[in-house]
Formats: sequence, C-alpha cells, structure tokens
Amino acid sequence: MRIWEMKNKGILPTKAGKVSVLKFGDFKQNHFKQNQEMFFRMKNVIYLYNSSKVEMFFIKNDEQFLMIYKDGKEVWFGGTDENAFLVRLDTDVLNIFMSNGEEGFFEALTPPLIRDFSEQFEVGHQRQGDIFYVQAPFGWKEIESSLRMIKGSKGSVKPKETSKLGFSVFGTRHILKGRFMSDIPLLGYKKTTLIEGKLKAPDHTTRILKGPHIISQTQYLYDPLKAD
Repeated sequence: MRIWEMKNKGILPTKAGKVSVLKFGDFKQNHFKQNQEMFFRMKNVIYLYNSSKVEMFFIKNDEQFLMIYKDGKEVWFGGTDENAFLVRLDTDVLNIFMSNGEEGFFEALTPPLIRDFSEQFEVGHQRQGDIFYVQAPFGWKEIESSLRMIKGSKGSVKPKETSKLGFSVFGTRHILKGRFMSDIPLLGYKKTTLIEGKLKAPDHTTRILKGPHIISQTQYLYDPLKAD
C-alpha cells in the first residue's frame, strides 16, 4: 500500500516487530538532514521518506517490510531481525517477490552455495544478519587432505589464523577471530570460504563456530559492503 493511502486511512505504521520504530518524514519540513539518505536507520529507529512514490509491503507477521520507491527503482528491506535493520536490495528481487510471494522472496535471499550444501548433506543452515553459514560434515584435516591432492605439494593447504583484531568477512562489519580458508573449490563452486571461531557483528549475537563452517552472503544486496 502507498504511504499516502496509509496516512489517509489513519493506519500509518509506527513499528515493525518488537524492536524497530518507524518514523516518516519530509525533506521540505527538515525531518531529514541535508544530503541524508531518504531511507536510513539510527539504532532502533528506521527513518522513511514520506512520499506518494513510496509503497510498503509488510511480511513475516508484520515484523519486516519491503519498501518500494519510484515504482521499483529502489527496493529496501527492513524491520526487526535480532535488532532493527534496513538494507537496500537489487531491484531484481522485486519481481521475485511479486511473482513468488514472501516464501519465494526469502528463498531467493539464501545463497545458492548454502542452499545446495544444506540439501546435499541434509544439514540446516544458520545466519548472522546477511551472513549465512552451515557446519561442514568434515574437519580441517579432511579438507587439507583433499586440497593437497588437488594442489599437490604446491601452495598452502592449512587454514590461516586471524590477527588479534580479527578478519573482516567479505569486507563487511562481520569480524571473525579464529581461522579461515578462502577460495576453496567445493560442490562445483570454485571459490568458497570456510571459517571457525568467534563471529561478531554490530546489532547481532556473537556466534561461536566450532569446526569448519561454510559461509556466504545474502543474495540481491545492492551494496554488499554496506549490508545491515
């Protein structure tokens, strides 16, 4: 429904889930700072541009939403996960949502590597924000042995230890302290990343991953480095 329609009907939403507070504003009334994004988050408050060109679809029992701006030229996904979040998505995902609904939308966000691995080995996957992970059904020694057969005696086949400051996963705000291997061929994918250790990220619960875990980032992110 369009924002102006919600406003006229007196049903303009003020929350999305238990955590996220929604505030609608207008640049002409200085509700937004100069040069500020029209959609942004500050802690648990999500600020949204109050425009006739904005349309909202609530999903996941009204805990989350898709925000469509200018008839699909911008697509934003936000609401409550562990805490409030807001992220811009590629516009291609809008067609998936319109065609396949909420279930198809969430399935599309799951990385193919994670989905394929989960199905093939019948193991569940988990998520920390935009980072999906699934525990490998084999240990580091098995991985090292397999890589040694592929690479021969050339090149390192052992996981790398992170520095004391940690390792930025895919260049994001998710920080790993432990060990990892990158660019590993797995299940037909030429470059996969495996990690083990403590995984931290702002606004998310710290995860302790024991043993090698395969990780991948959410699909259809407009800017993967700025994912929330």
